[in-house]
Amino acid sequence: MKTEATIKGLVLKVASRCNLNCEYCYMYNLGDETYKAQPKFMSQSIVNNLLNKVGTYLTQSGSKTFTFIFHGGEPLLVGYDFYRNFVRKAKELLPAYTIVDYILQTNGVLLTDEWCRVLGSLDVRIGISLDGLTEVANKYRIDHQGKSSLMATLKGFSNTHQSKYLKYLPGILSVINLESNPAQLYQGYKELKVKHLNFLFPDGTYDNLPKGYKFDEINYADWLIELFDLWFFDKDPQKPQIGIFNHITNLVLGGHVKYDSFGEGDNIFLIIETNGDIEPQDSLKACGDSFTKTNLNITTHTLEDSFNQPLIKFCIDSQQTLCQQCQNCSVVEVCRGGYITHRYSRDRGFDNPSIHCKDFEKLITYISERISDVLTV
Repeated sequence: MKTEATIKGLVLKVASRCNLNCEYCYMYNLGDETYKAQPKFMSQSIVNNLLNKVGTYLTQSGSKTFTFIFHGGEPLLVGYDFYRNFVRKAKELLPAYTIVDYILQTNGVLLTDEWCRVLGSLDVRIGISLDGLTEVANKYRIDHQGKSSLMATLKGFSNTHQSKYLKYLPGILSVINLESNPAQLYQGYKELKVKHLNFLFPDGTYDNLPKGYKFDEINYADWLIELFDLWFFDKDPQKPQIGIFNHITNLVLGGHVKYDSFGEGDNIFLIIETNGDIEPQDSLKACGDSFTKTNLNITTHTLEDSFNQPLIKFCIDSQQTLCQQCQNCSVVEVCRGGYITHRYSRDRGFDNPSIHCKDFEKLITYISERISDVLTV
């Protein structure tokens, strides 16, 4: 049976705890405390249930590809055998024709050469969360004793580059820190030979704004514009690919992008918690305690059941369900309202522009003008 939306993959919360305590983290520090009632790790029983349900979905939907993103908390806390067993069971339970991608998003602190060997042997691609290469840039990524994680993460990153087992070098995911210098940051990532890089706006809602955020300022756009110029006019063929700039550029030129912050993202990822609960986008935890709870569980429900759950259904349609201000905006075809979490307020629900609306508008307009300048030369 065909479904209107396509489940592209699952984000698996294989560990509900983390060895870091990042100050901006939506999992632990923006008001949601449901992780405390979750098992610390995903059990083999939950793994078997979800793989059986994925196998059924793939057979009935006709989908030939599927992605598993191992997430947390910190996914390396579960140990080597979890990943060996997961990939083995996936080969047993999923249709033989399925092309399966495995991605693991880690803070890198535990990323030893042995982890590189294990993950490399399983064809698991690695993403590392790192906000910069100085203590100032990385100041919010601290451990539970309040100490910096920077050196440990850089050691983990170095291990991936020195490893002979990994087929793919890790990408870097950075939350924007306005105190960092864009030029130093860009040059630093180039010197580390980072190939894939993306920058995220800090999470928050109208009721729970990012630390230090002010509506009358457009600092994030200014920071990104400085970075964009460095990247856009860099003739080095080995320069990193930066996701946010690639997406916006593609859309400005009339391309199609399926992404949760830009374009039309009708290919969806569901979240599976350690106990098997099926949830919508995990950053929605910033909207309030228990906000993401759906009463769906992989042991008792199919993946298709999620299409009828109101919050998950709204997430699927969120880039077509925009407030009036967004509908009348000059950059709506690129922005599509931005990330759903950033639109939320207790008074109006999601019927708002993003808290980062002005930054998006300035950034997209600037990139459009720079592209136009180049094309008309």
